Amino acid sequence: MKNKAEDIVSKFYNEKGWELNKGITEDAKRWEDLREYSQEYVSKCRLRVLKHIPEKGINILDMASGPIQYKEYLEYSKNFKKRYCIDLSKTALDQAREKIGDHGVYLCGSFFDIVIEDEFFDCSISLHTIYHIDKDKQEKAVRKLIRVTKPGKPVIVVYSNPNTLIRYFKLPFSLSLRMTRQKKLSLHYCRRTIFNLRTLFRHHASRRIFGNHAEKTSGTHISGSEIQS
Repeated sequence: MKNKAEDIVSKFYNEKGWELNKGITEDAKRWEDLREYSQEYVSKCRLRVLKHIPEKGINILDMASGPIQYKEYLEYSKNFKKRYCIDLSKTALDQAREKIGDHGVYLCGSFFDIVIEDEFFDCSISLHTIYHIDKDKQEKAVRKLIRVTKPGKPVIVVYSNPNTLIRYFKLPFSLSLRMTRQKKLSLHYCRRTIFNLRTLFRHHASRRIFGNHAEKTSGTHISGSEIQS
């Protein structure tokens, strides 16, 4: 059963979030920095995740994978046999299949509802997705990521820090806009502070990485609605 935030996210991404217009998704138009001079920096940020992914493995979990919309994201699973893509959006999974084909396993539904064997994955990643879950469910999601990942293997969460310096510079200019959009956004963009997020890993982490949004820990097989080709 999806929670309220998941219902909103599912509706947006199934209806228009992954629509392409001149090669750019609606999601990217709203949330990504598309300025030309930012692209080198943004690409390097995405590639930083590779430093924390094992050099090889059998199964990697991409929780809320989306359509694997950037070339850097494709690199994450290149040394794994299978990439398990879980997402609320069938549109996203159809696009992901076009990119990685039989390399992927595609499961459409809520991460909470899909039954996964404990200690199944050699690595699990969640890119800008945990904060799209209701705040009171985020810890449950992280704990499940830990549970389904093999001991000593990494769980990588890329998360937005709501207390960045630039946010405070922009606050006076964006307050009016935020007030008009608050009710609409609050249900599908529920951020904790980076300090809240750290506590979720406190008793599980073999190694923690707190730079630029990333958290890493340690922590057949899956029952869900697999999308067939």
